[in-house]
Amino acid sequence: MAKEIRAEDLKVRLLGISGSGRHANTDLAVKKALEAAAAEPFVAETDSIRLGDLNLVPCKGCMKCWGWRAPAEDEEFECYESHDDSAMVMKRMKWADGIIIGTPIYHGQKSSLLAILMEKCHCFGFLSYTRNAGKLMNKALGAIEVGYTDWGGHATVYTEVLTWGIQMGMWPAYWNGDYYGDTQPHRGGMCATVDAKSEFDGDAILKESAKYLPPLMGSRNMRGVRNMGRSTAIAALHAKAALIQIEREGVKLPEIRPFKTYNTKPEEGSYLDKLVKEGKLELTADARAPKW
Repeated sequence: MAKEIRAEDLKVRLLGISGSGRHANTDLAVKKALEAAAAEPFVAETDSIRLGDLNLVPCKGCMKCWGWRAPAEDEEFECYESHDDSAMVMKRMKWADGIIIGTPIYHGQKSSLLAILMEKCHCFGFLSYTRNAGKLMNKALGAIEVGYTDWGGHATVYTEVLTWGIQMGMWPAYWNGDYYGDTQPHRGGMCATVDAKSEFDGDAILKESAKYLPPLMGSRNMRGVRNMGRSTAIAALHAKAALIQIEREGVKLPEIRPFKTYNTKPEEGSYLDKLVKEGKLELTADARAPKW
């Protein structure tokens, strides 16, 4: 007889990540999204990380965290080149069932802090051949963008974040019908500050900061981020329920290994070298180490 799924088994954990170095509106938007999510009865815990507080060094493409160079015995990600704080962030990302990423918009782009983190997450990708490959798979992903005006690049940044997440196998959080309103779902948790008394104030996204009455943009900002928080929580719930049901049915998900053969000769002692020696992966006849 299949084990009954308890409500407690479906409790989810959410992580908010603010990609701002200024500790202002993006931090505030992520906080409001997490508060809305935490009000849902199926949300057990929430946590947040401000990338601006951390030491994040740009990825140099050294490939030391990739399977053909990464040490086989290392269970957790480590940036072997810079030994920065990205390892701590990724550990918390693995802890969460859903992740809400917020970023300010700079010249139509996401922040450089967020770009560093997203690039270093390639160890979670399906082609990485590491112990962490696929560890973000089946987690929910929500996105919040904070800019000056409505045409500041929100849709572009929202698409960038979701495209990154889809490549990791994550579940994009779309709007739940109960919370839809007029929050322009094609742009995610969109926030704009143009209607604030001072658009550069740290609380410019709030309706209390509006210079016009009624504070339409501030009200819309708050609806958007709260809806994004709830929708991410709901997506995380759906994903967790699906995984529990798959396990109950005795279905074994395939191990993440995109290729049966590989054309890069691994370094001795690497994770890929371990797979080859275990007979789980075969090197092609012309396999060689890359030329640097």
